[in-house]
Amino acid sequence: MVSKKGLSKSGLSPVIATVLIIVVVLVLASIIFLWASRFLGDRCMKFGGPCSDKCSDVQIVASYSNGQLTIENQAGQIGVYGVKIKTVDGGNRDVSNTIKLLDEGLAPGRSATISVSGTPNKIIPVLEGVSEKTGDTKYYDCSKNEVDVR
Repeated sequence: MVSKKGLSKSGLSPVIATVLIIVVVLVLASIIFLWASRFLGDRCMKFGGPCSDKCSDVQIVASYSNGQLTIENQAGQIGVYGVKIKTVDGGNRDVSNTIKLLDEGLAPGRSATISVSGTPNKIIPVLEGVSEKTGDTKYYDCSKNEVDVR
């Protein structure tokens, strides 16, 4: 192409420009994905699926009397490692504690009695699983499955 002054101008063809734009977008998307993946947690896995999916299979019942909290695991296959206990102190303020029930956890069909201070009003089951990335032991509290203490 010759311009009015006699100089030739050449530019990128539309195909090359389109390919370059696509490459730049893919590189930027990869960088953003790698950056954002640092903020995504390592998932807890149990029986080949996420621990969060197993929470719906946990069925525990809790009762309180004279400073003793009795917890029974009624689930078919899901053992409970521990529970997070929400207690109410003298000022009606929630205080949460995680208590390990037994060294091997609370197997289905078993119960455990724990001495607690304050009046427990809710418990949250805690599952033991493995890290999806490293295979290390990982714990997951089923906070959506709070159980009222009777």
